[in-house]
Amino acid sequence: MAFLPTDKKFDQAAAVLPARIRALLLALPPQEKRQIREIRIRAGLPIHLCTGKGHFFLAASGLLTGQPSDDALVVDRPLLTECFRTVCGYSVHAHQEDLRRGFITLPGGHRVGICGTCVCEAGEIAGVRDISSLNIRVAREVTGAAGPLVQALGGRVGGTLLAGVPGCGKTTVLRDLARQLGDGSLGQIFKTTVIDERGELAAMSGGVPQNNLGYCCDVLSGYPKGDAILQAIRTLSPDYILCDEIGDERDAAGLMASVYAGVTMIATVHAGSMEELFSRTAIRPLVDSGAFSTLCFLGDASQPGRVHSIYQAGEKDAENLRNDLYDRRWRLCWTQGLPVPDPAGRSA
Repeated sequence: MAFLPTDKKFDQAAAVLPARIRALLLALPPQEKRQIREIRIRAGLPIHLCTGKGHFFLAASGLLTGQPSDDALVVDRPLLTECFRTVCGYSVHAHQEDLRRGFITLPGGHRVGICGTCVCEAGEIAGVRDISSLNIRVAREVTGAAGPLVQALGGRVGGTLLAGVPGCGKTTVLRDLARQLGDGSLGQIFKTTVIDERGELAAMSGGVPQNNLGYCCDVLSGYPKGDAILQAIRTLSPDYILCDEIGDERDAAGLMASVYAGVTMIATVHAGSMEELFSRTAIRPLVDSGAFSTLCFLGDASQPGRVHSIYQAGEKDAENLRNDLYDRRWRLCWTQGLPVPDPAGRSA
C-alpha cells in the first residue's frame, strides 16, 4: 500500500480542526508543512507552531511569523471549544478514557495532548473540564530514522531500550526499526509484533496499518502492554516484540513476561540520562533483570532521532559493587558519533 508523504501527514493532522484554522494550515507551502512538529492551540493566544527551526505563529492572512503579528489568529474560547469537539469527533463522551489519560490519538497516529482542569473522583483522575489548550503532535514516518542506531550497534538491535526526553524521536526510530526488521533491511526478515497501545506506531485504520512496519509485522493495537505481550507470546511466535513508552509497574511486568519466554524486546522510555532512568522505580527492576542488554539515549528535540550515547550491559564486578545506582555493570561504548574504547580490550 502507499504511505503518506511528510507534508500529507501534516495535512492529515490539521484536517481535524475547524474550517477557519484548517484552511489556513492546509494552505501553507509544503516545505513549511514538512518542518512543523506541533500545532499548539491555547485559549486567548495565537496559534503556535513548533518546528525544527524554531517557533512560529499563524497570522489570519496565513503567514507564519516569528513573533505574534497584529493580525495573529488568536483563539477565543468558542473557537477552542470547537477545536476540542472536532478533535473528539463530536463525541466527547466516547473519549472519556482518553481524556482521563490526557490525550487523544487521531487517525494516522497523531497525538493531541489536552490541558484543562482535572476532575477527580475518589482520589483518581476521572476526566478534564475547562479545556485551556490542545497540542497536536504531528506523527511522521522517517524512513531510515533508525539507520544511525543500527550502524552504531553493528546491526545487533535486539534487547535495546531507547531512552530520551519527549520529542527526541524515540517513536520515530522505533517505528523504523520495526520496518527494517520486517522487510529484510538487516540482512534477513524477522517476525515482529508491535504493541501499539496508543495507536501511534502503526496508526491502524480498519485493521490496516497506515505506517510502514515491514512485511512481517503483527500489530496489537489498543491493548494494555502486559496483556498484549502475553497474547503475542502465546499466539504469534515473534522474533521481536516492540513497544513504545514503558510507563508504570504494569508495563514493566508485561515486559518481564517476554524475558521469561525468551522473546527479544525493543522498547522506549522517557529518561534523559542514566540517573533519570534508574531513578524510576518501575523501570529500574526491569533494566536490572536482563531484559535489555543495550541502553541507547537519543539527543534532544532539536535533532530528533540523533543517537547521543549507548551503554552495554555486563556482569557486576568488584569495582562496581560499591555503586548503589546500578545493579548491573553498564559500559559507555558509544557517544556523540564515536565508539568508546573498552579499557579491558573487550569489543562492543
